[in-house]
Amino acid sequence: AMEDEMQRRGLVAELPSSATFDGALGGINKETFGAVAVSYVFLTFFAARVIRTYRLKVEAADLADQFFNFWFLPYLCYVSALSFYEIDYSSVHGRWHSYSPRCIRMMFLYSTKTFIRTVQTIVTGSGWNKRDFVPLMLHHVLSVLLFGYGVFTPRMHFFASLDCLCEVATIPLNNLHLWQAFGLPKTERPLNFVYIANGILLWTTYLVFRVILFPMWFVYFLHDTYLQPDDSWNTLNGFEKVSSWSVNLFLLVISFIWFKEISKGLLKALRGSKGASDEANGQCSDQAHSQPNGHSNGKGKDQLRRRIIANQE
Repeated sequence: AMEDEMQRRGLVAELPSSATFDGALGGINKETFGAVAVSYVFLTFFAARVIRTYRLKVEAADLADQFFNFWFLPYLCYVSALSFYEIDYSSVHGRWHSYSPRCIRMMFLYSTKTFIRTVQTIVTGSGWNKRDFVPLMLHHVLSVLLFGYGVFTPRMHFFASLDCLCEVATIPLNNLHLWQAFGLPKTERPLNFVYIANGILLWTTYLVFRVILFPMWFVYFLHDTYLQPDDSWNTLNGFEKVSSWSVNLFLLVISFIWFKEISKGLLKALRGSKGASDEANGQCSDQAHSQPNGHSNGKGKDQLRRRIIANQE
């Protein structure tokens, strides 16, 4: 009877059945993995052709990933947000043991996409010389391990959905990468307004969905483990006890580091736009005054020349 009660409350560390797992994924496990892999291969060849056509200075693997993210990230965040309708996040037990099929789908999609992107990066050598290559690859590997594992456990779906919401900030970041890839102007009107608007959106979403979200994740985590350890911390296995908080601590640290760079970039864009606007206004002002002044100066020189000639005579 006690085991039945614990099973009903979700306190037994038991994996979902294969039927439950397939139902949560909507029957798109192997098919989805294959579709993502094929999409990346196709987009890599397509990106290479675009690069040759428009003579872009970007690697095909990176441009293919940006094309894929353009539609994938909004859908992923949409599924993650919907998962909160299936999770009882008002109680400790609900936050740690509510089972969400949408969360399962989200974790499977994210881990699949990140795994394919990691393999693509290693095979093509894309971005190996970039400054943030190591932390970015570490981020990918940890995400695949944690979300890939999370697909097969009914625990901590609330925390997984919170983690995935951080990808909201990646949407305007991906727009910025596409902007840079195609070499679109940043200071010419009217495109400069779109560029600055995307930069403000990037800064705002990064602040809310990373700089604020990850500390909030730890507030919930520490609150639950301190007040009700038997309903939270003590139900985890060894891997979950180590990986759950350590991976999020890593994400918190790199989010603060990257937020500093994003803030610098936004300030630079705002100053550049103001400088370009002032320069344009100055040029208009110069053009407005140069013609009459130039005409009068030329006329004055002619009069002075005539006077000198007359005096000499």
